[in-house]
Amino acid sequence: MEEAQSRAGTPPAESAETPETQPAAATCMICGQQKTDGIHILYGFICDSCELEIVRTDVMDDKYAFFVNRMKQIFYKKDA
Repeated sequence: MEEAQSRAGTPPAESAETPETQPAAATCMICGQQKTDGIHILYGFICDSCELEIVRTDVMDDKYAFFVNRMKQIFYKKDA
């Protein structure tokens, strides 16, 4: 009982470990979803799953042209 009373009046000891902060979510310029993992290029962000799909897409695939058009946004700042 004394132990519980003595601990109640003192603040908890500081932990030597600091919690990792989560990276801020960004909107993927390809899929439009909020993600935390991916690459930031100039004024754009591409999530990991879209990056993987872009890399695996053949240049003759119709999706390739879609990706190219979406990635053109990288060079345009939204607030400009």
